[in-house]
Amino acid sequence: MEALKAKGGALEGRIFKQLWSSKDATAYGEDKGTIRNLSIAYLKDVKKGVYEPTIHHNWKVTGVDTTAPARADVVELINDGILSVPTTGDGKYSNIASINILDAVTQEEIAALSTKANVNQALFSEVKTKGNFYQKLNQARKTSSDVVVKEQPKPSEPAVVEEQAKPEQVLPVQKPADKAERLAKVTAYFLNVRANASSTAKIYTAVPKDTVLEVLSTDKYGWVKINFNGKEAYVYGQYVKMLP
Repeated sequence: MEALKAKGGALEGRIFKQLWSSKDATAYGEDKGTIRNLSIAYLKDVKKGVYEPTIHHNWKVTGVDTTAPARADVVELINDGILSVPTTGDGKYSNIASINILDAVTQEEIAALSTKANVNQALFSEVKTKGNFYQKLNQARKTSSDVVVKEQPKPSEPAVVEEQAKPEQVLPVQKPADKAERLAKVTAYFLNVRANASSTAKIYTAVPKDTVLEVLSTDKYGWVKINFNGKEAYVYGQYVKMLP
């Protein structure tokens, strides 16, 4: 349909009400989970079995230099959330392209990653390739003198205040400072919010695309635990995108 409505198409300029889309996660039942994860859920939740994959080591990656110095820097940057693995535009599928350290680096990427790493962009004015940039960026963020520190306003001279005894008071429980709130955005048109991490669990509701959810934790089988109206709930992780 998009091709028909595009410029030069038979239906150019026409507007139609969308009744169904092959791009919707529900179009092929994927809102219930992939076949792989549905199989795991069946073995685990229905049959009460244990899913233990066996590694045969009957394949290997070729054409990649896993000993390249820049590779270690790329891994660190990805694990620390500074560099992202290539994904589709809707965030549904990841690892769709390789990160080639021999590719030319753009000024846009230098600016974006320098900001995320809190490092001075001017340090990379001479770099040409992505590999060289990633190495220098990873090194610079570990060096305190290269980190951009925002200048804080100088406080005025404090007034002398006599300390007075304060009555005891009960403070509300607060999250530890090192537990930053994690958020995720829904990428499917509608996503089921379930009571447990299972495709057969009770559905509380379905949230629309672009809804931002508070993430509590992630599950190795692909589920994401969220805070839903003050209680724990689950959504399938393939249809949410973690926000920085």
